[in-house]
Amino acid sequence: MLSEPGASAIDRILTLIEEAEERRAPIERFIDRFSRIYTPVIMVIALLVTLIPPLMFEGGCRSGFIKG
Repeated sequence: MLSEPGASAIDRILTLIEEAEERRAPIERFIDRFSRIYTPVIMVIALLVTLIPPLMFEGGCRSGFIKG
């Protein structure tokens, strides 16, 4: 017993998922764009806070690591 292409439950689920991704709310699209920029920026800032103070000031790596 074979079903028509696209008629199985898995095909219907995949179709629904694709449709849901296309019909995302504007706030979801904004959050995605924002997080693509915000997350790497915060990671770079944390890395700089960790690395720069021990190199420029006394206090050692441990202090910079704790603050970062």
